[in-house]
Amino acid sequence: APVIPPIAQVSGQSAEAAALRDVTAGIEDARASGRMVVDVPLGDVSQGYLARDRIALDAEEIAALKASIAAHGQRMPAEITPLYGIGRDESDGAPAHPWGLISGWRRLRALSELYEETGDMRFSTLRALVRPAEDAADSYVAMVEENEIRVGLSYYERARVVAEAAARGVFPDQSAALRALFATASRAKRSKIGSFIDI
Repeated sequence: APVIPPIAQVSGQSAEAAALRDVTAGIEDARASGRMVVDVPLGDVSQGYLARDRIALDAEEIAALKASIAAHGQRMPAEITPLYGIGRDESDGAPAHPWGLISGWRRLRALSELYEETGDMRFSTLRALVRPAEDAADSYVAMVEENEIRVGLSYYERARVVAEAAARGVFPDQSAALRALFATASRAKRSKIGSFIDI
């Protein structure tokens, strides 16, 4: 076998180390910018991280979603955010739920039911995009935007999330919550949502 000069060995090792650093930096950048998809155990996801804007879950919708996931797997990732330092378990200091659910509540619910019904490990995790830890206001806006696109929320449900976000101190008051959460809605639509807040 040919003998590789020591300088070539050092040069090769240096190139390998640089390549590994580049890959690691790319992974960290993807994680930091919310482009990384991971599978997390269902029990590690806090459903209560945000007050949900959906009140009721249509039985037919959840049955159809469960059938789709059972047949094809979870196609669309949910969105989660790390909860480091929030909701720590008193026994060992670890987060009780290391992840907070931003969007994908129906997917999480369907997977939980499928796992409970079947015990099949392929339903034991939630596939999700890891979003950077942001303030709660940005998380509420992300949840509302997704549900405005995907599901026809009632005006009452829209008003409820406005009231909940303000009550939790995420926004200074209900008016600020309404403007932030429904910034892209028309003035007339925001006014109609506002009329449901005190109901």
